[in-house]
Amino acid sequence: MPELRETSASGLIAQEGIETVLAASSSLVVEDIVADATAAEAGAPDASDRAKQGLPYSLDSTSTIVRGSLNHQTPVYPPMLRVIPDTSYPPTPYPPSLRSLTLCAVQSTHRALILKFGTLCLMVQYLTPTSVQWYSREKWDNAIMMVSKDVRKFHIGMALVFAEYLLAFVTIDLLFQPTWVEDILELLIPPNIYTSTSEFLFLVAGWISSENLLAGKKYQLACNVIRDANKIFYGIGIYTVMELFYMAGLSPFLTVYELFSNPSRTARFLAVFYTYIHEGESNLCPFGPLVFGPWTGLSMGGSIPTAPDPLTALYMKHDLLGKSTKLAPDLYIHQLFLPATDLKQARRDTFTHSGPKEMWSITRNFPPTLHWSDNPKNQAKVPKVNQLTGAHRTSMLFKSIVQGTQSVSIGPLKYCGNGHIVYLGNVPHLVVCKGDPTIPQYHEERTLCGLYRVSTKLGAPGKRKRAHTENKALDTKLRSIKAGYNRVRASGEKSEAINESEDCVQPKAKKRRLSADQRLALMSI
Repeated sequence: MPELRETSASGLIAQEGIETVLAASSSLVVEDIVADATAAEAGAPDASDRAKQGLPYSLDSTSTIVRGSLNHQTPVYPPMLRVIPDTSYPPTPYPPSLRSLTLCAVQSTHRALILKFGTLCLMVQYLTPTSVQWYSREKWDNAIMMVSKDVRKFHIGMALVFAEYLLAFVTIDLLFQPTWVEDILELLIPPNIYTSTSEFLFLVAGWISSENLLAGKKYQLACNVIRDANKIFYGIGIYTVMELFYMAGLSPFLTVYELFSNPSRTARFLAVFYTYIHEGESNLCPFGPLVFGPWTGLSMGGSIPTAPDPLTALYMKHDLLGKSTKLAPDLYIHQLFLPATDLKQARRDTFTHSGPKEMWSITRNFPPTLHWSDNPKNQAKVPKVNQLTGAHRTSMLFKSIVQGTQSVSIGPLKYCGNGHIVYLGNVPHLVVCKGDPTIPQYHEERTLCGLYRVSTKLGAPGKRKRAHTENKALDTKLRSIKAGYNRVRASGEKSEAINESEDCVQPKAKKRRLSADQRLALMSI
């Protein structure tokens, strides 16, 4: 399940792309839907040649391909527009074509992106991280369409083709859920803590009661329980939960009972969750009375609601509202907002711990002398968390992963499919994928060899130096890259960059150095 800001970012990218297309006076009428085939689809007897080669292919009105979770897969091509073979007489009228769809607007939830086409709506749910990419038709036709998925290292889940641009949902494993409906009310959109606070708190209160979290018998770490409860706290994953605990001033080593049996701690977590989604919005966060207590919250400028919300009602029922907030109210009343002259940058050491998932915090775990329970049996139920140090921790840092390996780090940009800039001389070129045939072939081959040298640590101290030609895997990759260039040449659609690479952008011949003996020989002539 993707994290909160991944889906929020994809919604902003989709909206910005629409505004760019409209500003260019271009059309948003859907002309085609393109997708990559799965291994099973590519091996089917009726698979197209492009699908068999691992290339994106167009879906027609008879397409039956589906995507989604194993037990609930849905069609990629809109079923309302699909042509079904009809032997009845008189024949059933053909449905409208794809060109009847015009992208009008997008709506981002924290689980999916909803595209509105006037008469139809498409909801794309991200079962695994999925990025939204806009491509120009030139880049799409001359690059993505010519490079196989094995070379690209990502899949085109589905792409909506317009006159001059494309909106593509790029995945690494084709795990996404497309849902076509005729009315947006048919879509099951869960309540959002920001836009539907009361409904969301009703779900949270019901979850706390149904899971019996106030009984004092739950010893799991709260951060793990929240991350696993993705039907309630959707979008909170391995790194978002750490950030939320940090922003709320809560230790990630609190057990689920220590968090949810304390109204102030629970409200602090939910308040941070609330502000995390839409920072800077004008809506007033409604958790002040629970965070600081009703009277302290009132003295800080808040108000006491006339009727309690579902979460407050739950704590009133269990007589927990008088429980200590673990806060220092006087400090917050007088020094909550510091003047700009008193603000300064501060750095804190971070600590990495291993548990069911990796944990990052600015504090260490509670000392072993601090027991959650005097009962040894209960203490043994608390998950063991070990601090990671040295080379193991260094290898997990963002800098180490990005600069020292070919892997990607966890975060909103961990995904593939992002373009990057390369310089040919002093001229910048946009590369949209690995093996992009719109740049000189020698440059792609040189880049691949460099990445191979980094990943295999060729020439590292204590290792025998090996030539690139000794590795068959590298030779296979080089042949795959050349295939994309050959497709462009065979199709007669050579890009300007390829012509330059053949005619005038060939690498300069390397100047050979003369040995001392050769110099002496030349001097004697």
